[in-house]
Parts: sequence; structure tokens; C-alpha cells
Amino acid sequence: MAGVYELRFLYPDGSPIKQLSQWSQFSYAKVVNGEGFVDVVVPAGLLDPNLIDVDHLVEVWRAPEPGAELEWEITCFINRWIVTTQNNETYVQMTGPGQMNLLGRRIVRYNRTTAEAAKEGLADDVMKEYVTENVPEPITDPYYSDERGIPNFTVVADESRGPNVGIDAGWENLLYTLQKIAEAAHANESPIYFDVVRQGKGWEFRTYADLRGTDRSIGSSPLQFSLDWGNLESPVYEQDWSEDENIVHGLGWGTGEGRVVDPERDKWRLFRNLYARREGIQDARGESTLLQVATRAAEKLGRKRPRIRFSASLMSTPETLYGRDWYWGDKVRAVYLGQTFVGMVEEVLIQVGDDGKETINARMEAEYFADIEVGLDEIIGMRTADLNATLPDILPYSI
Repeated sequence: MAGVYELRFLYPDGSPIKQLSQWSQFSYAKVVNGEGFVDVVVPAGLLDPNLIDVDHLVEVWRAPEPGAELEWEITCFINRWIVTTQNNETYVQMTGPGQMNLLGRRIVRYNRTTAEAAKEGLADDVMKEYVTENVPEPITDPYYSDERGIPNFTVVADESRGPNVGIDAGWENLLYTLQKIAEAAHANESPIYFDVVRQGKGWEFRTYADLRGTDRSIGSSPLQFSLDWGNLESPVYEQDWSEDENIVHGLGWGTGEGRVVDPERDKWRLFRNLYARREGIQDARGESTLLQVATRAAEKLGRKRPRIRFSASLMSTPETLYGRDWYWGDKVRAVYLGQTFVGMVEEVLIQVGDDGKETINARMEAEYFADIEVGLDEIIGMRTADLNATLPDILPYSI
């Protein structure tokens, strides 16, 4: 079952130029925390190439099935167009990034260490500070007299969500800075996602805690994908212990015998097998207390935990229809190798031909820590079997 589409060709201020009801083909991609893109090819007879200019807009509206309401998908800022004639037929191709490119057009145009460049606080609030100080009107630039603000661009109020982050982004690209903050939040297991969404003829910067879309993995009838159901393709399961360090020595101030050393360990990984112990260090000489040294070592211990990763392509079927039952940014459940994985639909690429037939390529990704905690008795039992040792022999070795 194919979706229903409407393409709108607009001036930069959102005023309409033409509604495109026919096309040769088009495609668009939506990426979590990324720009995405739109690429449209239409016969020149349906669109005068002279009407096209840089930053004119192409908006994609979609309904998941006939009779359903059209909803905005993405807005393209045209930055490249091609006119070509083949077999006496002339075509116009327009392409460009999605609306998140508005953030990619700005830098954090302040010197490093200034209050506008160097920030610390909850990830949600820090993101919004950077955007507020570099995108909406009015902005008084400290180096040039030109106005940097984008008209009709608003920022949702602070919601004080996510982990505490610290960053100095002076003269860095704004979109890249926001992505770095999002990565730091994800690494702290408190994800914060962000997006620019259409508000009438304007834009609004929003953040989302834990999930970009809707959690479809819970409830009495959670949405499920599997090979048996015929809505899962190309699954990939990976377990990665290559970066594992399960005892990390925090190296504090001092030298020689007087150096402060604090080891932080993960007993679950230490006891896993005969050769499980993997040692590492964390330089913490700049810290002033033992607790700070221990915290730095513990942070690296967490970063070095082994991972389980799962990814797969999701298929839109009559029973699990894209746009009706699940959507880009949603959390969904997949079953593979007898295991259940819950992850987010990170990106979607949709291609539509001149006959309206669509191809949906959606990718879900899930990541877990591989060092699943089991009972201490079970772990000690594993170790005892490996070493053919008694319990007293094990405990001194493990600490």
C-alpha cells in the first residue's frame, strides 16, 4: 500500500509558487539529529526552470494511505538544480538539504571562553542557549553590523532535561556543536534529540528527551518486527568486547611512590573467564580530591564496557504500515536469534516513482551493554570451574 504525496514549491518566506501534483521521481531522507535531503525530478512542462532560485523551498507532505490526513514530512532548501533534455523530453532536477540545514548555516560566532561560547548545564538547556544566541531574531553580532537572525524562528523554552554537559564551542559550526552535545548525552544514557519543525511559515527549534518519536515497543500489543512476520530485512547482530577495560586505575596527583592511585573495577567482567581481566589507566593528575580521581576512573570504566549492537531494515506492510503504525524516530521492537531488541528508527529513505509506487528504506538501531549482570554466585561458579580453585582462592584475586 503506497502513501499519498503532495509536493509544494514555495518562496523562501513560505509563500506558494506552485503545487506539484506530478513528478518523474523524487526521494527524501529523514535522519535523527541530521539534515536529511530532498531530490525531485519533474518534467519541465510542469515547472518553469526560470522560477527556481537558491533557497526556494520544496515541501513534502504525506499521508500513509488514501483518505488519511496529509502531514508535513520535510522541507528542502534548494541549493542545486539541473535542467537536461533526453529523447526530446526536458526535465528539471532540484535537490537540497532539509530544514536542519538552518542550524548548519550558523557558527557559534563568539570567542572561546566567553559566556556565549563556553557553557555548562543540562544538555537540553545548553542546546537551546546556543540556538537562541545564534539563530532567531534579533541578534546583535559583536563583530559585524549585519543582523544574523532568521525571521520567524523560535526556540521552545528550557525544559531542564538530560545530563550535565560542559563544552566550549567558540567558532564551531552550530549544528556540529548540537550533535556533539547529543552524543555526550547519549553516552551518559540520557539521550536528548533535537529538530527544527515547521510552524506555519516559520520554524521552531525543539528538543526531545529519551526518544524522538513514540514508544511503540510497550503496551498490551507492542509493535514487533521479525523475519517470520515478513517485515524485517538484513538484520545484523554484533557483540563487541574489543575495547573492554574492566579495571581502570585513576592516576591522580604526585609522583613516584607518592602518586595517588585509585582503581575502579567491574567485578562482573573481571570474573567472566580465566583471561577476563583487562587493565587500563585514566590520567587524573589535574584533580584535587580522591573522589574526583575515582570519578574520572569510573567514567572511563563505563565508556569501556563491551557492547551488543543490533540493526535491521524495517518493511512497511499492510499490517505494520509506515506512517500509521510506526514512524521515523519511533522506538520499536525486533526479534532475531530468539532475542528481543528495542531500538529507534534512526533514519528513513523514501523513493517515489512517477506511478506513485514508493520504496521505504527504514533502519532501526539498538545498542546494549554486553556485560549483563548475573548473580554473584553464578559468576564465582564460572570462575571456580575455570581455575579449578576454591572460593577463598578467588576472592583475593578479584579485588
